[in-house]
Parts: sequence; C-alpha cells; structure tokens
Amino acid sequence: MINDKKIKYVAKFKAQLQTGISYYDKLTQHLAHIPQNIAAAIPKQLELASLRLNDIHIQPR
Repeated sequence: MINDKKIKYVAKFKAQLQTGISYYDKLTQHLAHIPQNIAAAIPKQLELASLRLNDIHIQPR
C-alpha cells in the first residue's frame, strides 16, 4: 500500500534524480576531449531520461 511517507520518499527521490540529470546536462558543455559522436549522444540520453522521469506519477490509492 502506498502511504504518505512512501509518496514523499518517491517524490524526493524523483527530484534528486532530476537534479542529477540537470547536473550532468551542464557538464556536457565541457566534453571537448571525448569523441563527437559520444558527446552528441549524451544530451539526447539525458533528455530521454528526463522525459521518462516526468512520466512517473505517484498517487495514493
């Protein structure tokens, strides 16, 4: 059963994941030393992760 405590935990965890995604997105500006194809793929993967994260909705039953 999903109670308020679990909802708060998941919401906080989700927010921390989003913060991490944003952090790594900012780091992509400093990727001059890695191959271009990899550097180009990273922002796309971060965007996909962010979209998937935004699709997660936790609601009490």
